[in-house]
Parts: sequence; structure tokens; C-alpha cells
Amino acid sequence: MSWTRKFALGSGLSLLFFLVLSNWLGVLPATGMSPFAYSALLALVGLYAIRIGFLAMSVGLFLALFALFADQATVALGLPQLPSGIPDDYWFTAVLPPAAAWFIFPLLARLLAARLPRVLGGVAIGLALLPLPAIRFALRPEVIADVYLRPRPGNFAMLPVPWLPLVGLCVVLATAALALQWSRMPVRLKAIAVPALAALTLVVPAGETLSTEAQLRSGLDVTPARGGPLTAVTARARVDTDVTTRVSWDDAPVTTGSFLQPLRPFAFGGATRVDLLPALSDYRPGEHYIGLRAGDDLRRSTFQVLPPSGLRITLVEGHILVSGGPPNADVDILTTGPAGPELLHRRLDGSGAWRAPRELTDPSELLVIAQAGDLWAAWDRR
Repeated sequence: MSWTRKFALGSGLSLLFFLVLSNWLGVLPATGMSPFAYSALLALVGLYAIRIGFLAMSVGLFLALFALFADQATVALGLPQLPSGIPDDYWFTAVLPPAAAWFIFPLLARLLAARLPRVLGGVAIGLALLPLPAIRFALRPEVIADVYLRPRPGNFAMLPVPWLPLVGLCVVLATAALALQWSRMPVRLKAIAVPALAALTLVVPAGETLSTEAQLRSGLDVTPARGGPLTAVTARARVDTDVTTRVSWDDAPVTTGSFLQPLRPFAFGGATRVDLLPALSDYRPGEHYIGLRAGDDLRRSTFQVLPPSGLRITLVEGHILVSGGPPNADVDILTTGPAGPELLHRRLDGSGAWRAPRELTDPSELLVIAQAGDLWAAWDRR
């Protein structure tokens, strides 16, 4: 293969990597949660690395990651824009680690493929993918176990889907593509393997996007559909943006968003979107109704608050103590008192506990809700 063709294929795959991770620049938002699209993309990248050019692919992925974060920090095509006030070390602490991990992937895939039988090329790609989250969080080893064993939105490592199932699906697709290329089938049939993988990155999310689009035009899309009271809930619908949009929770008006800021519905990707925090309305377990009204157009959907489990909240020597969670797990803590709500993002210690540094002077008017993953507990003295 000539170097010009290698360069074109490598550049095309790097661009495809950028497009898939940016949800095709917002045109196909369903790509963001499609394991088939991601696994097909990784299979293509791995096949290029082990059969054509691993170094070019590594550089391409590295640059694509930086371009993705640069886009998100500026114009944000296809992805929600980053919050304002980016710290000075943002590019080194938040961007460089994943970019470095993706840079290593093609190199590792080629190295493993050279030491395994040719028929195990797909396995080599999977083995190269496995350590990427550990490389990504090399400076935070306490979260690596959760990334692999307890994946959930908020702790996904490399892509916004569970890592181990994604790696398994990638191995299957890459192995199938290699088997088709090495079979005794006619050349025309062998040639469809790579285009079929490329098509998966587009066809599957396109089908999901069309399904979601139909729901957005006639109903209200709520993501996720269930979780704890501190699970950030996104509600979306295609409604008239020229009229005032009102949001309700169990028919009561909602005025505060998931970041404790005034709730402001905004248009993104052609749909009106709002981000809610269930605990600010009603933290009781069970099914709750979310409503979005624009003029005479009323959309309704549901969100289920899971029963409390796992965590415990107690008052020890005047200090709030959260215990019973996974060791070193991230925990969200909402306190609501006379001064209003306050949302903290903390981390449990090695024993799965967190102790408030300040002593409470009057706990009689206080509500405390703590959540780690889907585990949560409430302490209500109001």
C-alpha cells in the first residue's frame, strides 16, 4: 500500500474518531450511548494499527482527542460546552491523560498482534484496549476498580459506555472482519468487512436517532429513566422555542436546575433541554412525573427514584457521618437548611465513609442526602 493511501486512511479514521465522539457534530446525538458505534470504530482503528500503520494511528488519535476538547471548550459542536472558568492546568490534567491513553492503544495493539497467531488479531485489539482506563487514571488508582467493575454514568473512563462489554463487542467485530477477509469467499465479499464496520458507526446511531427524534416530536425524553435523588436528570423535547417553557415535577413548578442555578430551559441540537435534580423537588422513592409545557403543548414523562440502600447517614459528636459506601468512591451530598440547598462533591475514604469537617450547631432544620452511584440515604430533621 502506498504511503499516500496509508495517510488518507489514517486521516480518515482520525476524522471518524472525532466525528463519532462528537456525536457526528450533533447531527446524531444517539451516537453518544451506542456501544455498537464505538466498538465498530475501535475495531477499525485496531485493524489499521495491526495491519497498516500503528504510529500514524497513534498520532491521529492523540490529535483527535485534543481537537475534541478544544472544540468543546470553544464552539462546542455536537457536545455540551465546558463550564466557564477552565483551570490553568486543564489541558494537562483532564485532556492529556486520555489523549496519552489513546496514543498508546495502536502501539500496544500492534505489539500484541506481532506476538499472537494471525487468527487472534481481534483478541490482540481487545487486550490492547483493556488497560486504557488504568492508564487514563494512573494518578487516581483508587477509582480504577469502579471503572471496570461498577461502571455507571459519571465514572465511565474512556468512552461514555461500560468498558468491559465494549471491549468484548470490539473483539467480536474485529475477529469477524478478519475471518471474512481470510475466508475463501469471492474478493468482492471479502472487501465488505471494513466498509461494514464503518457503516456501523453511522447506521446504528442513525436508527437510534430517528427513534429518539420521533419521541422528541411527540413526547418527552427523560434520561436516565431511574436513579437516586441526586442523579442528574435530562429532559428533552422538540417544542416551540418562541414561547415560555415551564417545567414541573409531580405538577409542582421547578425553578432550580441540577447545579443549584435557576432553571433555564435551553435549545441544544434542535431540542429544548432542561437538567433537573430530583432531590430538589421530591426525594421519596417511587415514580414521579416530569412535565414540560410550552404554550398549550404539554409533554409528560416519568422518572423513578430507587429505594435507599447501602449508605448510612448519622450524627456523630455533632458531625454528619456518611458510611457504608464503596471505598474511595465519589459521593454527592446535598444539604438543605434555613440558608437553602448546598451540593457538595466529595470522596469516601478507604473504609467507605466521609465525615463533615464542620460541627452542626442546630441540626433540627436540616435535610442531608448522600449518593454514591445508585446507593443513597437521607437524614431528615426538618
